[in-house]
Amino acid sequence: EGVIGIIDGTGGRSSETVQALCDMLELPHISIEQNDLYTDDWFVLNMFPSPTAYNMVLQKLILHKEWRNFTVLYTKGHSLVRVSELLQMGNDTSVVSVRELSGSDYRDVLIDAKHKGYKNFVVDCPSRYLEQVLLHAQQVGMMAEEHSYIFVSPDLFTLDMSRYKYGGVNMTGFRLVELQDKDNEKLWNFTSTLNLETGKTFKPEQLKTQVLLIHDAVEVFAAAFKKVTVQPETLICDNYQAWSFGSTLLNFMKTNRVEGLTRSLIFDGVGQRTDVTFNILELTSAGNQSIGNWTNNELKINRPLVADAEITQESALRNKSLKVLISLAPPYGYLRESHKKLEGNDQYEGFTIDLIEKLSEILGFSYEFGVEMDYGSKNEAGEWSGMALELREETMIRMHEVRLRDVLIDAKHKGYKNFVVDCPSRYLEQVLLHAQQVGMMAEEHSYIFVSPDLFTLDMSRYKYGGVNMTGFRLVELQDKDNEKLWNFTSTLNLETGKTFKPEQLKTQVLLIHDAVEVFAAAFKKVTVQPETLICDNYQAWSFGSTLLNFMKTNRVEGLTRSLIFDGVGQRTDVTFNILELTSAGNQSIGNWTNNELKINRPLVADAEITQESALRNKSLKVLISLAPPYGYLRESHKKLEGNDQYEGFTIDLIEKLSEILGFSYEFGVEMDYGSKNEAGEWSGMALELREERADLAICDLTITAVRQSGIDFSTPFMTLGIGILYKEPSKQPPEMFSFMAVFSKEVWYYMMLIQLALGATMIFVGRISNKEWQNPVPCIESPEELNNQFSFANSVWLIIGSVMQQGSEIAPIALGPRMITSVWWFFTMVMVASYVGTLVAFLTVEKNVLPFNTVKELYEQKSIFYGAKEKGSTKQFFENSTNPIYQAMFKKMKAHNWLVKENDIGVKMAETQQYAFFMESTSLDYYKERHCDLLQVGGLLDSKSYGIGMKKKSPYKKYIDDALLKLKENGEIEKLRNIWWKEKRGGGKCGEKRDADQKQLGMKNMLGAFVVLGVGCLIGLFISIIDMLWGVFKRSVKYSTTFKYELIEELKFALKFSGHIKPVKRPQKAIDDSFEALAKAEGKDDIRSLHSIHSCDTHRTHHSHSSRHSSRSLSVAFAKRRSYS
Repeated sequence: EGVIGIIDGTGGRSSETVQALCDMLELPHISIEQNDLYTDDWFVLNMFPSPTAYNMVLQKLILHKEWRNFTVLYTKGHSLVRVSELLQMGNDTSVVSVRELSGSDYRDVLIDAKHKGYKNFVVDCPSRYLEQVLLHAQQVGMMAEEHSYIFVSPDLFTLDMSRYKYGGVNMTGFRLVELQDKDNEKLWNFTSTLNLETGKTFKPEQLKTQVLLIHDAVEVFAAAFKKVTVQPETLICDNYQAWSFGSTLLNFMKTNRVEGLTRSLIFDGVGQRTDVTFNILELTSAGNQSIGNWTNNELKINRPLVADAEITQESALRNKSLKVLISLAPPYGYLRESHKKLEGNDQYEGFTIDLIEKLSEILGFSYEFGVEMDYGSKNEAGEWSGMALELREETMIRMHEVRLRDVLIDAKHKGYKNFVVDCPSRYLEQVLLHAQQVGMMAEEHSYIFVSPDLFTLDMSRYKYGGVNMTGFRLVELQDKDNEKLWNFTSTLNLETGKTFKPEQLKTQVLLIHDAVEVFAAAFKKVTVQPETLICDNYQAWSFGSTLLNFMKTNRVEGLTRSLIFDGVGQRTDVTFNILELTSAGNQSIGNWTNNELKINRPLVADAEITQESALRNKSLKVLISLAPPYGYLRESHKKLEGNDQYEGFTIDLIEKLSEILGFSYEFGVEMDYGSKNEAGEWSGMALELREERADLAICDLTITAVRQSGIDFSTPFMTLGIGILYKEPSKQPPEMFSFMAVFSKEVWYYMMLIQLALGATMIFVGRISNKEWQNPVPCIESPEELNNQFSFANSVWLIIGSVMQQGSEIAPIALGPRMITSVWWFFTMVMVASYVGTLVAFLTVEKNVLPFNTVKELYEQKSIFYGAKEKGSTKQFFENSTNPIYQAMFKKMKAHNWLVKENDIGVKMAETQQYAFFMESTSLDYYKERHCDLLQVGGLLDSKSYGIGMKKKSPYKKYIDDALLKLKENGEIEKLRNIWWKEKRGGGKCGEKRDADQKQLGMKNMLGAFVVLGVGCLIGLFISIIDMLWGVFKRSVKYSTTFKYELIEELKFALKFSGHIKPVKRPQKAIDDSFEALAKAEGKDDIRSLHSIHSCDTHRTHHSHSSRHSSRSLSVAFAKRRSYS
């Protein structure tokens, strides 16, 4: 009766019934609840934003946040129409997971998402479930910096979000009302009226969307009634007669624009709300903050959003103060030399000091140096020392000095993981709550609480995050036969009217009971007489000392076990029950009794996830590249499938890691290592890891700053740099006179000079040495002349003979010349040995004459072109370099298309063309072992490393790092490198070739020596011919014969090549006169005999190299004839 429209806020099945009735009677049905399943012929006006509007804003917001993967969480029975476009994003740019929040406990779903590494979530649930979703997410440890949420419900920020703002979570939501506009009188008036009518004290930001939409629905009706005249009628549901004004009224409401509390109310032809304006809010540590708007189908953000819920450098280290340990080990650290007294950081300088300064400039932290010379090690007892101990030691935090939550946030930012908490029982709940709020109740955190009352609290809300929490209890609850405890609990409940359980009893209550027990036991044994004691006079109670001493020595069994005291009244031999919080609740794990710790099961040490629990039985998707020697397709006559298809260095490395960490794996091939383009879009392996389509990427994947911004890397498993691969030029044989190159020109000059100087010295020393002057005719006792053998010719001959290792017949007699000669012989021994030792290398080594030796020389070459791999860190090195030469080279590479797609192409070009290929040294070493005509030119241009890629904040990083370090330390990685670089797949071939090249010396190696021999012989022959011609000329003049005659006679004798005695040609008269004179002088007349002796001695005399003359030979002949001794 009199109904002209229905405003419906019930939702569900009731709303469907109302809609059917309104369709039949043509009554305007204004819905204020989400209704995604609408049709064109429904008689409805939906005040709630349409699914199309939600899809548009959600999609833009996700793209703006640069999410490459996210998970949609929705409640059972709740439609996914509002996020349908998001689900389709998984087909092109994103990995989208969908999880249903079923039942009343969402923690299992959230824990599963956490273990799978999900970080970004879109939550679509009714407003009434928001508080439960938030609470459960916090309890399982998913409110930390690495987590990011977008809530579809416009009522998120009507809740009290203060308990969630401390963990650093990135949480985004929407609001239909604009609270920033203080002139919005309609909103403030409505809030005031509502508070007045209901007696509540609502603030505008606390008003639920349903309340605002009911107000706006009334506004729409009121605006319509002002413009359209209608007549209410009595409508009967049983006959299907429609209201005659209903269609007119609804059409006017669809076309009429009204300004309500939720901004402009505009509808399309089917009654769905369009052109909705959303205010976008974000939760920060300061509270709810408006960051932008969605208006006119456009997203406008006032400040940059944190992409992928990552902590920026600004928020992580800016204005932090760090303690940095250094070692005074040159060149890493020195005490600064100064005449002034230096203090603090000014005392130090060195490589590491400058490095920390550079880091602080980038990251904005301050620092204080501390010196520690012990780098740290772990002894057999498992105790650490040095720097390692300093870094592992925890910090004592006094919670009363500052606000507790701020202390916990600071501890979290500093990376503290293990805590011993000593606080009164009354503060326990606050400590636990604040730790959970700041995100310090996760698997990596561990607590030991000193208070024995920890597990009297309700710990159920903290057990889901995986935190390791240990506490103590003085009472034994496991003993079901402990009648005293159960009786005491029952009596306490009866007296107080409460329902305590034994595990809920505070330690103070238990100890009060035990104190009464101690007194009661003493009173039974000791007879005492109460007395009136007056405080003003200092008269003691006569029974007090007796009673106290008895209590100290008497053993009583109480609720907290045996009560034993020492001589000063302190309790001893206390038994503690040790408990731990697990996902199943509180669990007893051991006891402290008789001063001994007994644990029933192993504790988790240092709150670290063991390799067993982290990766054991996990199945990982591992990306590899078929880039030799890191990955190959296995050669086989059989058809191979799965992992059996591949072999190589990285395949073996992953196998070693899996043996240590216990995971299984499946390989996938991706040849694009990944880069970020100008639009900020990733590609290749980096994209696959970011979108979580793969867990690890292992190949020759270089750790660069750009890649590090998108993915994480393990500790490097290989260090390298950029080198130049070029074709080995044809080897040039040694120069003809390469044996002269053994010594430098300077040495040769000094050798020649010293020989001349030494020759002059020997002459001088020989002339001043008395023993060097010898009698030329030994048979004459009193000679008139003495002869000295050290003429210039003889001295030089002695020196040259020593150098040539041939000796000479010159023998020094005096001590001085002998000393000089000995020293000269030692000098020549050293020089000759050095010469011979080095000569081998000069004769055997064939030099490669390269057209360039440095990058600068390559750049200046006109006939050689160069390049690098098109997509890789080598190209990025040139592209990002500040060196003008490298920049110019990159421009040339790019302009002339000298970049190649694969290493194999670049290697082939280097082998066949005038092409220098820039590549990483590890790959360069590999190709050098298989392409013997290629070599590395010059040194390395930079230094970098290969690492295993994984997604940001990967839970596997620590364990993979530890396993890699273990493989490095035991030499396994180096073994694998030798196998795949130098042994398998053609490795070692060039080493064998180079060994084979060390063959016998050929004529090209020894040609210079032959030339010297030939030239020397020719010069000697020429000198001999000149000497012969000169002798012929002298004889022809002396004997008055022709030159021709004497020459022919000389040649006839020389060319006979027989006999070694040559008769001396002289006039007969001269010979006879000579013999007669000698015979007369000796008193002999046997001229014939003397002539015979002379003839025999002529040859020796003619060829002697000494300075003795023929007269001396004749004298010797006479001496022999007369048998002189």
